Amino acid sequence: MESSVDQTGGASDASASSLPRGKDFFGKFILYALVFGVVSAVLSSKLPVAIGAILFVSNDDFIAWVLRKVGIQLVPDSLGANFISACVFLTTAWVLLAYCRESLPASLSSAVPASFSWAMVGVGALGCAALAFVATAATRLLPRVGIHVRPDSVAGALTRGVIGFSILGLLYLVLSTPMASAWLGVN
Repeated sequence: MESSVDQTGGASDASASSLPRGKDFFGKFILYALVFGVVSAVLSSKLPVAIGAILFVSNDDFIAWVLRKVGIQLVPDSLGANFISACVFLTTAWVLLAYCRESLPASLSSAVPASFSWAMVGVGALGCAALAFVATAATRLLPRVGIHVRPDSVAGALTRGVIGFSILGLLYLVLSTPMASAWLGVN
């Protein structure tokens, strides 16, 4: 009887030790800071440090750890987890554009409008995350029509990208029609 209690306790300890801890992420943070700090010093720009921050903050394991610390448990490989991951990545990318506008190359800085606001950051990130959510949902519906793609493979990522760009193209076509332009009040 005592051995079954020990086996259960050992199994729970093994599963608890497989979860990343705060000190694991602290070590990764130091590593990212060192690597991207050296690149930033060599290039004399703060852009590499900002890119390193985006890569650290938008890591799926880090997002799950932070949410678990505040009491939110994500279901792995679910639409909600994909939506949150896309939203965090795109929000950090938009913040990078707003923060490092003067450090960007000329080709990118001309694409960032002068009246760049945090509301635009939020709307853009939420729109892109919603697009990623719809593309992921559509990819999960493909087996019903006979197309089998593993969601965690390169083919799954390419399929989500094709579906996302197709949705953007259809949205552009619909919004560029005269009836939609008149309805939205766009000249």
